[in-house]
Amino acid sequence: METLFYKLMYDKQLKRSMSMLNILSRTEHAITIKDLEASLKVSKQTILSTIEFTRSLLADDICLEATQKSVQLFNNSQCPIEVVLTEIARQTIPNQVLEHTFYNRESNIRDVAESLFVSESTLRAIIAHMNKTLRIFKCSISFYDLKMCGAEANIRYFFYAYFSEFQELFYSLFQDKLQACLNTFEAFKRISLTQNGKLLNYSSQQVVRWMVLARERLTIEQYVYADESLMTRIKCRPSYANFKNVYEDTVLHGLSSLQIPEDEIVWAYIVGFNTIIYHNNDSRYWCADEADSHICKRELSAILTTAFDRLKIPKDCKDDFLAIHTAYLLNLSLLTDLSTCFQIGSAAVKNYVIQNLKQPYNIWIDWLLTLNDSRIFPVSDVYTIATQLAMISSQFIYTQKKKVERVLYSFEGESGFPAHLEGLARRLLPSGIESIFIYNEPITPQLVAQIQPDIVVSNYKIYEKLEGCKVLRMSYIPQIQEWTALNRLLIDLGYDSFEA
Repeated sequence: METLFYKLMYDKQLKRSMSMLNILSRTEHAITIKDLEASLKVSKQTILSTIEFTRSLLADDICLEATQKSVQLFNNSQCPIEVVLTEIARQTIPNQVLEHTFYNRESNIRDVAESLFVSESTLRAIIAHMNKTLRIFKCSISFYDLKMCGAEANIRYFFYAYFSEFQELFYSLFQDKLQACLNTFEAFKRISLTQNGKLLNYSSQQVVRWMVLARERLTIEQYVYADESLMTRIKCRPSYANFKNVYEDTVLHGLSSLQIPEDEIVWAYIVGFNTIIYHNNDSRYWCADEADSHICKRELSAILTTAFDRLKIPKDCKDDFLAIHTAYLLNLSLLTDLSTCFQIGSAAVKNYVIQNLKQPYNIWIDWLLTLNDSRIFPVSDVYTIATQLAMISSQFIYTQKKKVERVLYSFEGESGFPAHLEGLARRLLPSGIESIFIYNEPITPQLVAQIQPDIVVSNYKIYEKLEGCKVLRMSYIPQIQEWTALNRLLIDLGYDSFEA
């Protein structure tokens, strides 16, 4: 399943080369040409020519050894293959065009084409191809001056989704901004706790990603403007008043020279709900309990009972099940009022859920059809919402066992994905292991020293070097061979294998 980066690519040969490197990097063994044909959906001859082209992209200490039947990647460099892919990605024309539009640079298509060493007609064809995907997010790139057209809320969501699927690229482009935004988020949490005594269950990685993108857009004075009725509704909320005070003191403090509209603060307040970790054992809040949502909350709890019954969740979990799913839907309703784009999820995650959580996914599809009839919640993407609901509900389906030894997990992803991965990890872990799941703060050497895990597992890049434990980084969507690798790592440390 293609990520946004691959969908936006126009050069098919380069796209195949990067896809091939990605596939080969995930295994220590040779892969047959037939398997590559099936994965890339091309002929044997095309695979062989792609191998030759890929070789031209690689440094001398990274090579492909190929026969007529198989190919294997050998990386003798000091760089992980993800770094190699990121460097290739940064040089692609679609990515350079997106960087141009993100910063709203002043120029015309003739000048940009010349700087990219392509003809104007070729650049127009590339932009036309990119706009096919951008239209899903209700935005597009203009042909004359290469400006991103559309509502700013939609533009930001597109870039957020784009960089969420290619985190190495995000880090390579904004690494000098990450620490400052992380420090700002830590300050935001401290002041919030001092003033309000409570926090929403934010994912720190996602909050920082949103913060980086928003501050870059604010710096070039590209502002969000919200619907007046939504502004009025949010400004009446006590939780918004608290948020506004803290947000102005922390996030907007360094941008005081700009005349930033209050719409931006409303946008940030609502976008925070896009980063919530919906996990049943968390002590933090999943949503804001406000008077304007009480009626909808009661109605959702009532109709969610039908899904609870169909999913055959244990009766003692009913209150928690209703609370967490109601919170998700209330948050998504608010995000949808800001932009329907917040109902656009990752195609790869949808495919993963359909393969691994088919029964709950289908139950939620049926349930969402009844929700449409009730007019409680505007649904524009049934499949994304069913995907996220299936992942959230999966934690009530998986059997969880108390562990003794210590593994520290930190997962991130769109709504429901971290909760689903946590439930899956608990189910697959061997007996005698204590699971510790961290979402609200970064994994640092100080945190590792405090928790003292044997292994740290994440589905995103941890940028600080961790000492005294093994580190296993999984794919954003962990594959079965990666769970197997974790199993093997646990065996190496003297633990039992996974239980069925």
